[in-house]
Amino acid sequence: MVLPPRPLRLQSSFVWKFQLGGLALLLGALAVAVAVVLWQAAAVRALLDQNRIWAAGQEAAGASAGGEVTTHLGILHSYTLHVKYLDGQGAEHAGVLEFDALFASVDRDKDPVVRFLADAPERFALSWAQDLGTSRWAAAGVWVLLGAGLIGGAIGAGGWFVLRRLGDARRCARQADEYVARITSVVPQYVKGRHSGNAYLFAAQTVDGRPITGKADFPLAHTPLFADREGTTMLVLAAQDCLQRPVAPRDDFFPFALTAEEQAAARAALGQTAG
Repeated sequence: MVLPPRPLRLQSSFVWKFQLGGLALLLGALAVAVAVVLWQAAAVRALLDQNRIWAAGQEAAGASAGGEVTTHLGILHSYTLHVKYLDGQGAEHAGVLEFDALFASVDRDKDPVVRFLADAPERFALSWAQDLGTSRWAAAGVWVLLGAGLIGGAIGAGGWFVLRRLGDARRCARQADEYVARITSVVPQYVKGRHSGNAYLFAAQTVDGRPITGKADFPLAHTPLFADREGTTMLVLAAQDCLQRPVAPRDDFFPFALTAEEQAAARAALGQTAG
């Protein structure tokens, strides 16, 4: 055995970094999901309100509409329309109507029709928007799917993976066995075109022949805990009940916390292993 007897200690910086980082990502995912749902809930309320105005309102004179449209992914259209109309007393009103529509778009060849409430003439509905009612409902669903589902889900998955890595380290610190794994590949990693570190792919097997494979990422300043002088093998830890997620300590034993004496003894044991 190279490392001290189990249980091992984890470095507090590692624990706090991954614990807080994972929780922050999960909370961020929840915040994104809530924000998107509230945003689209407001859009749905506006749509329902315009439906009521259209059903109960009276038609305005001198209606005109125009504005801008932004298309997302070629199928989702976001409209910002500036609407003007005259109420029953001939007073002019102007307002901005914003809405999204999936697949369908406004038919600008049709003259815009505005209806407003007699007791609140500033509240209006526009025929161009009413014609796209089904598409507006569909757009709200797509925004929730994209925002809460995909973006929020991706952030949440990141948090789950971070916390799972912390859990794997804790499991290995409690009860893992040590294995000398063969390094099968070293893949350089780049950030903005600069070599930032290396990913080490490794493979080993248990005494009864079960495979242990994995990948460990290390910054340029560090390497795996090599088990031979040539750097072709590395030390990994794997719990018997979770062989598919081994942990590979760094050359400074991170994420495990060893005293100076324990580190010296481990390096001496590795020297003996290297022969």
